[in-house]
Amino acid sequence: MFRRTHAVDSHAYSVLITVLVFGTCLLAQSKTAHAVIYADGGSHLLDGNAQEQIFVESGTTLEIMAGAEVQPLLNGTAVTGASGSTILVSGGLLQGTGGELGAGGLTSTYCQVEVHEGAEIRAAYSTSTYTSSALFFVGGSPAYLCRILGGTIVGGGTLRHGCFGIYAWGSLQMSGGVVQGGDGASGKGGVALKYAGGTGTISGGTLAGGRGPSTGGDALFLSGGSLTVTGGSFTGGASSGSAAGGRAVCTDEDAEVAVEGGQFIGGTSSSASPICIEAFKNSKIFLSGGDYQGHIVLWGSSVLTVTGHHLSIEGSQGLGAENHLTGNLNDGTPIDLVVILYDAASVVLENLVPSETTTIGRLKAQFGSR
Repeated sequence: MFRRTHAVDSHAYSVLITVLVFGTCLLAQSKTAHAVIYADGGSHLLDGNAQEQIFVESGTTLEIMAGAEVQPLLNGTAVTGASGSTILVSGGLLQGTGGELGAGGLTSTYCQVEVHEGAEIRAAYSTSTYTSSALFFVGGSPAYLCRILGGTIVGGGTLRHGCFGIYAWGSLQMSGGVVQGGDGASGKGGVALKYAGGTGTISGGTLAGGRGPSTGGDALFLSGGSLTVTGGSFTGGASSGSAAGGRAVCTDEDAEVAVEGGQFIGGTSSSASPICIEAFKNSKIFLSGGDYQGHIVLWGSSVLTVTGHHLSIEGSQGLGAENHLTGNLNDGTPIDLVVILYDAASVVLENLVPSETTTIGRLKAQFGSR
């Protein structure tokens, strides 16, 4: 059995953590005397209430159990881990404190994180323009892993926009749990999972973008790294106004995602068609399985590669024209999707049997150039 120990912060010991999320979403946090610090390199158990911020450092392990509740009285993130430590959230509530800065429930930099069923991690809403994701993770190398096995993770927001449920840069494994982007008060809904770099897998769980009057939040947004998705549910947030709903999956920069299974639903809107997948710049999406509801939109030099049987795409391939992608994915799921291309974006169809690989360039030769 782990035991819980307390330590009092030194006036000479301070840390400033600055988290930049969602464009202008920023959390500035410093240690004060109102803190509990675990930094002895041992293992500890937390199963009660704490009204102070908790810091886990220097290779220390902290397990947060069912019944625990960490919600600082002063503005700040509930639990912060660093320096090769390990945080196991087996249950309980980690609630960031609101105010001029909206704080998150758990921040981890170069620290192992594992979240289990029964855990709840929430970010606060700020009274200005700055807030943090509910769970912020920077791993830096494969040595540090963020593992989501269950639990509920809910983003906060600002006076206008919702913020991330999870911001992750590093190794990620998700097999369960519910992740929700924060709702926007007058602007955009928050992204459920923002993946900024590294390598990861998603085999289960539920991700839903936040609601927003201007646009709904994305369920999964990749701005870097690569993810393999074999299962789970991804739903874009609804737009309560006339703008588009959130995407189930959106990729940008040089990010890559391989989708082998799962359910992907574009967010609803009163006037815009739902988009289940959207890609920008040089990003790449590989589809071989899964169920999709909504359009696919490609921009820049992004590439969509579809693997399956009897795949074909019909349409003019003109700028902004609707093309129909039909056939069966490699997992046997039939598809009938609208694909819209802009700029130099392209689609590659990999028919395993009997057709040879077909590319947009080859189809352009058949239908004529734009």
